Amino acid sequence: MGEHDNTRPGAAVQYVYEEGSYLPLARVESQGNAVAGLYWYHGGLNGLPEQVTDEDGRRVWRGVFSAWGRTEQESGGAHWHVAQNLRFQGQYLDRDQSVRNGLEPRISVVPQGPAQGSAG
Repeated sequence: MGEHDNTRPGAAVQYVYEEGSYLPLARVESQGNAVAGLYWYHGGLNGLPEQVTDEDGRRVWRGVFSAWGRTEQESGGAHWHVAQNLRFQGQYLDRDQSVRNGLEPRISVVPQGPAQGSAG
């Protein structure tokens, strides 16, 4: 998975995951062909990222979440300049919508369409 920002031409972000899973291990930022930053994810048993550290082991981001993944508190360090949008494994926070891909933490359910066979 990766990101591209039109305000920073030539800049890109790549996420590295544990083999065979959606557990994030690292975030690699690049500018052109050069690596501009390497950050490591540290998560809880449920796979939710709780901390991000830089190459020197300094904590640059920390998150506190409810049991269903609602963000209770976020804090970033001087070396962290972006939003940390990875949440539960396979989910990415859309800050514009405040809804994750596949989970709505405010009501603690997985959103679903009409039940199969129901009239719409």
